[in-house]
Amino acid sequence: MLHLLRYGIRLAAATGIVALGSAVARAQPSTPMALRPVMVGAVSINAVEVEATSNFYKKTFGFKEIRRIAIPTEALEIIMNLGADANAARDNRGAALIIIGRPSTLAAESHAATGWARVHLVLVVDDMASVLARVREHGGAVPVEPSTNRGSIQSEVDAKPDPNGTHRVAMIQDPDGNAVELLSPK
Repeated sequence: MLHLLRYGIRLAAATGIVALGSAVARAQPSTPMALRPVMVGAVSINAVEVEATSNFYKKTFGFKEIRRIAIPTEALEIIMNLGADANAARDNRGAALIIIGRPSTLAAESHAATGWARVHLVLVVDDMASVLARVREHGGAVPVEPSTNRGSIQSEVDAKPDPNGTHRVAMIQDPDGNAVELLSPK
């Protein structure tokens, strides 16, 4: 089973940008604003080889394609989510994964940034060893082999980490060079 780890499901709306705009509009910059919780709707990954990169996530993690947006000569987006099939993936309210490709001129510019500069995707998996085998089988790489970290998996994102328990961490790269952090229970 795989879950997209949403950094705290409740995020401050755009780190205060929305609040700042509201505060300025009311001319009350010193009045604290209550930010409403938001959910991560999607994670986008830039890719030069959109089909190959989306196939990697499908075959390695079980994502299902739910939609394509093709704008001739401008972009191709493949939107995926988790589910038993495409219909179940469409109904999944979890964050979607979007693989975005641009024409070669734009792709070259976006590809100049590598690894963490392009995306920081964190996936929680149940069985690290089998996932790493699929990563290698489907054209990915494992630049950082699994290691054991102190604290629960949730400790990775909590402000006050739980010191009890342990979890495994590994870093992989998809075929397009995007860095992905994998977490699993010990």
